[in-house]
Amino acid sequence: MIDSTYNSIFEIKLRILLLLEHSRQEFLSSDMIAALDFITVYGKEFNVSDINLHGDNRFKFSELPSRREKVFSALKELVKDNMVDIDLSKGFQFQINNRGYQFIEALESNYAIEYSQIADVVCENYDAMDEAELYKLIQSKSVVPMK
Repeated sequence: MIDSTYNSIFEIKLRILLLLEHSRQEFLSSDMIAALDFITVYGKEFNVSDINLHGDNRFKFSELPSRREKVFSALKELVKDNMVDIDLSKGFQFQINNRGYQFIEALESNYAIEYSQIADVVCENYDAMDEAELYKLIQSKSVVPMK
């Protein structure tokens, strides 16, 4: 089996850093990051973008459970790589640090630019919500009436 970079831990690490750069909250939990990342990647479904960065996929909502696990794994690597800081006062919460900022400043891809633009809108609209509210919103979008 060939491992793709699509939704790989490496790609998710990059997306996490870009997302944390735009967050209006000081620290975010891994579940909050996973939800905001999902909304960013599928921004068209949430009216924050004209496109879905990962295309139109009818199984997209089934990605969320595995994305939560991958985000937590990616965050552990980012902590180990000293690109995010961790706060334990309210559970495991994460924040990009100077080394993380330096790393993403070097990114020069169209995908990173598009992701950043959408992440900024997503964070502006959604990162003040609590996790339960955010997951309820995502779940509401996954229910499509039958025609």
